[in-house]
Amino acid sequence: MSGVIDFPVRRRLRSCAKVEKQSAKELQTVENVSVAVKSKQKRNLPKESFEENVNCDETPNEKKRRIKRKLTPCFKKNEISRNERLNQYQLAKHLLSASSVSCIIGRESEFRQLQHLIGGHLQSKNSTSIYISGAPGTGKSVCINNVVKLLKNTHSFKFMKMNAMNFRNSNALFSHIADELKLSYSSKTQSVAAIEKFIKQLKQPLLLIVDEIDNLVEKHQEALYTIFDWSRVAAKNVIVVGIANTLDFTSRVLPRFHFLKEQRVKEIHFTPYTKDQIKQIIESRLSSLRCKNLIKPLAVEMIARKVSSHSGDARKALNLCEKAIELLEKEETKQFKETSDDGFNIGSEKSSSNGFSVEISHVMKVLKQVYGGDSGKDSCNDISYLPTQQQIILCICLMFAKFIGQKEVDIKRCYETFGKICSKKGLSYEMCNISDFRSMCDLLESKAFLIIKQIKDTTKIGLKNDENELFNLMNEKPFLANLLKDSSFV
Repeated sequence: MSGVIDFPVRRRLRSCAKVEKQSAKELQTVENVSVAVKSKQKRNLPKESFEENVNCDETPNEKKRRIKRKLTPCFKKNEISRNERLNQYQLAKHLLSASSVSCIIGRESEFRQLQHLIGGHLQSKNSTSIYISGAPGTGKSVCINNVVKLLKNTHSFKFMKMNAMNFRNSNALFSHIADELKLSYSSKTQSVAAIEKFIKQLKQPLLLIVDEIDNLVEKHQEALYTIFDWSRVAAKNVIVVGIANTLDFTSRVLPRFHFLKEQRVKEIHFTPYTKDQIKQIIESRLSSLRCKNLIKPLAVEMIARKVSSHSGDARKALNLCEKAIELLEKEETKQFKETSDDGFNIGSEKSSSNGFSVEISHVMKVLKQVYGGDSGKDSCNDISYLPTQQQIILCICLMFAKFIGQKEVDIKRCYETFGKICSKKGLSYEMCNISDFRSMCDLLESKAFLIIKQIKDTTKIGLKNDENELFNLMNEKPFLANLLKDSSFV
C-alpha cells in the first residue's frame, strides 16, 4: 500500500452529456446575440466617430464600413431653411414699407436745393416761405424730413411739423400752433394775433412745415395768405414750408403773391419717378436681405415700368412689391410639406432651393388685382424702349414666321436660336437656363407683344401684333434689319 487511494473513473451518463451539450449551445447563442448587439451599436455611432479607424468586426483584414445615409440633417452651404425664408419675407415687407427709408434715391438735386435754401436762411436768420409741390409718392415728405434731420446736426432752431388734414378748419390749425408755442389767447380767432406777436420777438429760428396745405383752401384763401405771409411779418428767424400735390397752387390759389416784384414764395417741384429710379428704389430697399433676388429682376422691371407709366408713385411700386411677396408667401405655405431638407419626414420629396422668388406670374396677378384686366400693357407701336434682348426675341419670332412660315414656335427652339445669335454677334446675356428665358417671354406677353400657349408638354410663343408693322419697325434698326436678312439662324 502506497497510501494513495486510486478511485476508478466513473462512467458518464448519457443524460449528463446531453445537458452539457445543451448548455454549450445556449452559451454560444448568448455570445452571438452579444456580438450582434455590439455590431449594431457601432452602426449607430455618429458619422465622425464611426469613420475614425473603427472596424466593424474583429477580422483585421476586413475594410472599414462607411455609413452612406447622413445621421443628422444638414443644409447646403448657401441654402436656407423654410423658417428663415419666412422670416426673410417678413423682413422684406418691413423694408418695403413707407416708413423704412435708408437713403434718398432719385431726389439728390431736390435734396441739395432744399438743404441749401433752408440752411442758408438758418445761417443768415432771414425769413422766407417755400412751397413744395409734386404728385403723391414723389418723395416730398421724405426729402424734407431728411433735410431737417441733417440740419439739426449743424444748426440750432425750433422745429414744428403738422398735417393740415388733421384739422377741421384753419382756426383749429392756428390754435394748435399757438398751443405748441405755449401762447395764451382768449379765443380761436385771437390765436393768429398771438402767433404773429410771438414770431416778431423770436431770438431762435423757427422752421414751420405744413403738409397737405392745399386742404386749407377756403373761399378767400385768407388762411393760406396768413401762413405764407408770416415770413414778411417777421423779417427774421421764420421759415415757413408748405407741401401739397398741386403744381400750380401758388399761381392759381395765391395770385396776389405773383403781382409782387419780389418772389415772396419760393417754389420747388418734384417730378414723378422714372422707371429706372423706381427700380433703383426697390433694389436698394431689398439689398440687405440674405435671399438675393427675392423679387426677380424682370419682375422688378415690370412693376417699375407699370407704375412709371401711370403715376411715378414710388409708394405704389413698393406696395405692389409687398403684395407680390405676400402672394409668394401664401403659395409656399399652401404647398409646403416637411421635407428631408428640414430634417423631418425623410421619405418625402426634396424642396427646390431656388424656387422661392417673386416671378413675372406673381406680378401679373397683383397688377390684375390692382389695375384690372389691362395689367401693365404698354404701347405696342414702338419697340425702341425695349431692352436689346427682348427685341431679339421678337425678331426671332418674326424670322420663323418669315423664313419657315411658323406662326407659333417651340420656346426651346427660340431659346437655342437666341443663344446662337448672342454668341455670333458677341452679345452678353445673363440667363442661366430656359426658365429665365421664359420669364423674359412672360414680360413681353404682359406688354402685349407676344402670345404664349401651352400645348400638352410644349410651350409655344408667337407674335401678337401685325407682322408687317413689326417688320417695318425692325427695318429702321440696322442691327435687327441685318438679323432679318440672315436665314441661317432658323
